Amino acid sequence: KTQDAINHFGSQHQLANALGLKQPSICKWGESPPELRQLQIESLSGGALKAEKSILPKRKEKQGNQASNYKEK
Repeated sequence: KTQDAINHFGSQHQLANALGLKQPSICKWGESPPELRQLQIESLSGGALKAEKSILPKRKEKQGNQASNYKEK
């Protein structure tokens, strides 16, 4: 959430500085930061703040052991 990020960094101005933005950009976010900003905030906060799971790419399940797909000659 935007407010969690603001609280973590201390103010809208400090959050904007950490992201290389101007403070008015933060005001436009609404309840949640944009997806790529969420990932950037997660990185800059050392994982203290997490990006929403819904924005992360889905991982494909591996089918079987890849080593068994190779045939010995």
